[in-house]
Amino acid sequence: MTFLQQASLKNKVIMIIMLTTIMAITLMSISLIVIDQNTARDSIAKRLDILTRVIAERSTAAIRFDDQETARLLLSALREDRAVVVACVYTASDQPFAIYGRNDESECRSDLKDSSVVFEDRHLHLSQTIKLHGSKIGTLYLTANLKEIHERLFWFALTIFLICIIVTAAAFYIASKLQKAVTRPLTRLRDVAEKIADTPDYSHQLPDEPDHEINSLYTSFSKMLEQIKHRNELREQAERSLRNFEHIVSNITDPIALLDKNFTYIVANSAYQQLMGKSPEQILHQNAAQVFGPEFFQNVIKPNAMRCLKGENVNYQDWFDFAGNRKLYMDITYFPYIDSHAQIEGFIVHARDITQKKNTEEALQSSEERFRAIYDENPIMLFTINEAGRIITVNQYGLDQLGYTRKELVNQPALKLFHEDHRLLAEQYIKQCFAKPDEVHNCEMQKIRKDGSSIYVHETVRIVDGSAGEPVALFVCEDITKRKQTDELLTYQASHDTLTGLINRLEFERRTERLLSDVKPEQQHAMCYLDLDQFKVVNDTCGHTAGDEMLRQLSSRLTTVVRHRDTLARLGGDEFGVLMEHCSLDDAQRVASSLLSCIQDFQFIWEDRSFKVGVSIGLVPISQETSNLTELLKDADAACYMAKDLGRNRIHVYHAEDKEIVQRQGEMQWVAKIHEALEEDRFTLYAQIIHQLDNSDDNHYELLIRMRDDTDGTIPPGAFLPAAERYNLITGIDKWVIHNAFHLLSENPNFLSNTSFCSINISGQSLTEDQFLSYVIEELHNSGIDGRKICFEITETAAITSLNNAIRFISTLKGLGCQFALDDFGSGLSSFAYLKNLPVDYLKIDGVFVKDIAEDPIDRAMVKSINEIGHLMGMQTIAEFVENDVIKGILIEIGVDYAQGYGVGKPVPFESLLNIQ
Repeated sequence: MTFLQQASLKNKVIMIIMLTTIMAITLMSISLIVIDQNTARDSIAKRLDILTRVIAERSTAAIRFDDQETARLLLSALREDRAVVVACVYTASDQPFAIYGRNDESECRSDLKDSSVVFEDRHLHLSQTIKLHGSKIGTLYLTANLKEIHERLFWFALTIFLICIIVTAAAFYIASKLQKAVTRPLTRLRDVAEKIADTPDYSHQLPDEPDHEINSLYTSFSKMLEQIKHRNELREQAERSLRNFEHIVSNITDPIALLDKNFTYIVANSAYQQLMGKSPEQILHQNAAQVFGPEFFQNVIKPNAMRCLKGENVNYQDWFDFAGNRKLYMDITYFPYIDSHAQIEGFIVHARDITQKKNTEEALQSSEERFRAIYDENPIMLFTINEAGRIITVNQYGLDQLGYTRKELVNQPALKLFHEDHRLLAEQYIKQCFAKPDEVHNCEMQKIRKDGSSIYVHETVRIVDGSAGEPVALFVCEDITKRKQTDELLTYQASHDTLTGLINRLEFERRTERLLSDVKPEQQHAMCYLDLDQFKVVNDTCGHTAGDEMLRQLSSRLTTVVRHRDTLARLGGDEFGVLMEHCSLDDAQRVASSLLSCIQDFQFIWEDRSFKVGVSIGLVPISQETSNLTELLKDADAACYMAKDLGRNRIHVYHAEDKEIVQRQGEMQWVAKIHEALEEDRFTLYAQIIHQLDNSDDNHYELLIRMRDDTDGTIPPGAFLPAAERYNLITGIDKWVIHNAFHLLSENPNFLSNTSFCSINISGQSLTEDQFLSYVIEELHNSGIDGRKICFEITETAAITSLNNAIRFISTLKGLGCQFALDDFGSGLSSFAYLKNLPVDYLKIDGVFVKDIAEDPIDRAMVKSINEIGHLMGMQTIAEFVENDVIKGILIEIGVDYAQGYGVGKPVPFESLLNIQ
């Protein structure tokens, strides 16, 4: 204070100015830091909002199929972000589904509004709604800790204040540097998150430092997407099996339902819905605890279901209360549900109403008078048998069911009514009942009617006093023939191929594994692997209906060739396997020769056309040295490949060196051929008409590619396109198609003017290549073709995998007038969810739904649904695999716009079509 009093006015002014400047700069610096704090906080919120939206969209399929592992995998990608404290996925019923966190789960705010951001104290809370088909199915919540940012900014502010006191200029300089130091990492992380969201292929822009946190974040996302893709493929297989199961149980009169391992209903037939008195919406996709109540679920359903999920068939009987004050006594059986990979994925519930039988049993126990009144009139077979095994009494219903008169059965041996295969067991069973008179006995037996036919019955046996006081066995017999037939049908469908009736691949592998687990040193076995040659000619020439019929006829012939104890199975489309137990290699070669001759002599007739096919057979001996099923199948496949490579239509016995040869030749043969075809211009274009179903002239063509071999023969695309995609040659083929198609169209203006447009297929790899879009634009400009005459087809899988690239590609070329079609629509798991993001003009309905539309009501409903969604979004629909007029008529009835397939027009050389015009 003394110093100020002694200072001159000028110095006071200077000092006041300096102090004022220091305070102003300090306040300005603090304000800047506060602003930076808010900016950093908003940047984190934006970045985490982008990540949660991505994870929420990809969690749709996980919640839909109750796949908690996939959901946790999605959340685990956040482990690279140190700010994230906890992330949770909740179901639509606000139940936790998957959780990731570093601290206590309670920090996850599940009370937020849908799709909101809340800053609370030093925490950031976000929520994202997870939707399927526009409906909410869950919510993603995330909590991030901002404590580190707050503490860092506090010390920065203190440092700036102290430095500003020393020197104003230095304080301003240091404050600006600190501002950059605080915000630069957050800004960079924000920019990277935005670029990853916009550009899936971001690897070429990553930092050079291998341990950089951005590299770790990108690597985690890449691994996550690969695993999700693999799980989606497995889920597609599971959906196909589930559709088959739904079709089987839909016509079964007994109540049947399928639940997954989390006790959620996947399938429930109409009989089950009627029994429960609930609508499909009240059962399907609901947890059993919600349908039955928590107490009943914990005490009854869960204990029995857990036994079933361990591989055990569970059966029990009890009273149940149903809607409408119905009290029924039910017989419940649980079967494990096994997927295509032999894994238990849930359980099947088979219910039967046996209230009448239970009432009868209780009535029989209540009093002898009531027993006598009910005995003869009850619609259940009732017998009394003495210790000597002779029938004492039988009611009228039992006589009617078995076709006997009372005189023909009374005092006759009870074993007369049992199937001969069961008589010894029945005799022991009757003795056991009399040996333990205080117990109630149950069993299932096969009885024989007077006419020789048989029925299955469930017998409940109790020892009671006869009319003379002697012990007699009272048999209460319920006819369970229909239930047995249903169970046998379910068992048969699980182990047999639906087309040919042969053993399917799953059962074939199960039997082979059982054989391998118990091979003795002195035993010899063998396996044949058969791959039909020229089978695709039938499919390509006459359609899949003809191919299916040929496989049925050929399978029937093959069953007459193999030995009685051999297992003949259909392993795939045109692949078969034969497991020959207790068979030497010489005997196995004789059986393989018989199979070869049978197929060579087989002639298939279809619509006045005759076809012959060949077969390549790989034969592998099985001994104690055979390691496992996987290696055995690889050896069989290698031997079959060698048979093809040696000229086809022959048998090759496996040798150890075959596998290496197959691997080397199989990987490279098509690579060389494709390179040669591109260099020597040995590709050619075909065209297939796409016909409008309202009989107007608005037709167009899809351009298809074929390869010409050394003898000018035509090689179908299915032979070389998979190799081209595997070895990244497909973009070169796409460029060849575009260049040659544009060239031919520009040279034939008459054809172009008489055609609405031509469709050209674009692969998924071409979509992700940076220079491909520029190439298409340049070719279109050089050709002078009107862009409205070109329609590009992109598969649904490629579009979803590279969604941002697909949207950019479509938007750019639509600006030049080009049209777009989404090919194979319906095959992916998220078709409708992504459709609204793709500005396409046409939907091509996957042929797998169209080809069986006349027989399969599920496929018909799927086609109808896709058609309605497409029209609702302003798109026109094209049905693939239209092979006959019946399918065509159904499509017209549904309202599909266009049809493509052998029933409309087969592919023809494009140049011949141009010459006609």
